[in-house]
Amino acid sequence: MEVQEFGKQNSRKIMLLPGNMMSWRQFEAVIPLLEKQYHVIDTFTPDPEAKVAIWYGSNEPNMKKAMQKLKRAYPNAQDHPFVGYGHGDIIGHPDVMARDIIAFMKS
Repeated sequence: MEVQEFGKQNSRKIMLLPGNMMSWRQFEAVIPLLEKQYHVIDTFTPDPEAKVAIWYGSNEPNMKKAMQKLKRAYPNAQDHPFVGYGHGDIIGHPDVMARDIIAFMKS
């Protein structure tokens, strides 16, 4: 696996998890908006106590099984559906995605 890191000078970290058969490049538009404040990396060792948000489009048809797996790994994970969006649609709206990530990290 190729690990990409951005904003290494920042102490607070964000892990962006690309979907199945995808790459970090799907986040190319949002990374510049986040790396100013956060150390952005794309691989990690799971920590069940980590602050986690599960981001998905409300119109995604196959999230039930994925949500169950994520909730097993991260029991305190917060659901964050993007209402009206389909699978991966939020990637086309980096300003909305960055705004919500920053708000989540500050909460």
